[in-house]
Amino acid sequence: MSHDASEGPTLGAEFCLYADNDYCLAAIQGGFGGFLIDQGEIAEATALITDSLQRFRKRGNQLCTGDCLGILGILALLRGDIADAYTFLQEVVNIGSTHNLPAMQAYWQPLFGIVTLYDGNSAEARRLLEQSLRFCLETKNDTFSARACMCMAELALWEGDAEQAEHWVGQSLAHENSLMRNTIDELQWLFVAARLATMEGNYWRAATLLGLAEAEHRRIHYVYAGPMLPLVNAAATVREKLGAELFDEAFSRGQQLSYREAYSVSPMPTTIHLPSPP
Repeated sequence: MSHDASEGPTLGAEFCLYADNDYCLAAIQGGFGGFLIDQGEIAEATALITDSLQRFRKRGNQLCTGDCLGILGILALLRGDIADAYTFLQEVVNIGSTHNLPAMQAYWQPLFGIVTLYDGNSAEARRLLEQSLRFCLETKNDTFSARACMCMAELALWEGDAEQAEHWVGQSLAHENSLMRNTIDELQWLFVAARLATMEGNYWRAATLLGLAEAEHRRIHYVYAGPMLPLVNAAATVREKLGAELFDEAFSRGQQLSYREAYSVSPMPTTIHLPSPP
């Protein structure tokens, strides 16, 4: 049976690609390493991704090299190592720019913008994030847009602009189904939303979101040690504002809700459960 070259590679060519043991091993290592991150198995994930990176570097595969570097940037951020996170993510963005890979920039540059913010350069962080939004428009990918909007919301929080933060949180929710595929993105979004609710004085919503964030953080074995965690640990303040009983009720309820439900709760419950008389 003849094959028209215009139809794409032959089955034989595809088989040769998949028969490349080194490539297959690197790809499997990368995929499984990403899975392990969401299970909280950070040491194992780091070892797999590092080996995968070395294999892809030897092959000169820029796309897969960039993905490995990005995942290593996430791992550094999880352990609170901003310097390493900056180094890894900066290289990803440089690869995307040098090799004209807008999808790579659209996905990883928002996170690089946030790490730049953590590094103390808010002006450069804004430039990177605004550019990221343009890349997202080019790629028309909801996952990328959700991450970029979430990062814009965090920048607004750091700048003390609750109105802009609320706008960008809402924009990220517009891409909810894509945003919630990645456990680390889920946790980041909840951290941002809980801080926004606290800033706005919506303590019932804040406690609800903190409950959901606790459930997500527990699911990945409490691995996040980045700079957002101390800011999110405003639970004591929220508890003081609400009172212990209301806080516990909202916190427990949040663990059972979806993201949209938790973010959409009313400022206060319609029914307040008062303690039983002695």
